[in-house]
Amino acid sequence: MKTEETNHEHYLRYKDMYKRNAVRWGSQNPQKRLRITRKSRHQATDKEMVRFELDCQNQEGKCKICGELSVFKGKPCLLYDHDHTTGRYRGAICGACNRVLGMIHEDTTTLTEMIKYLEEIDV
Repeated sequence: MKTEETNHEHYLRYKDMYKRNAVRWGSQNPQKRLRITRKSRHQATDKEMVRFELDCQNQEGKCKICGELSVFKGKPCLLYDHDHTTGRYRGAICGACNRVLGMIHEDTTTLTEMIKYLEEIDV
């Protein structure tokens, strides 16, 4: 008597093939793969992804905060910045500005104090 294979059993049997196909598709469709990854990672809505993509185009690869051109592997590359509390999209920024926001835990008081510190020190 034959038992029917479940979807999970089928996947386990052909897992390597599925992974190879996914890798091949990703290399053939890098922009689509990047969009899917970003959308999934940030749980972004389609509307937020469209805003991010338009911001990247309009800013011509320049960070919304510092205005520097952000490049990775020779191509403009801005990051999807979002509020970690609400998840809402805020803008397209460079990696350096993204790290600073993360290091200060997005605390505007800390940022204000950092500005005061820089303005007060003797150079």
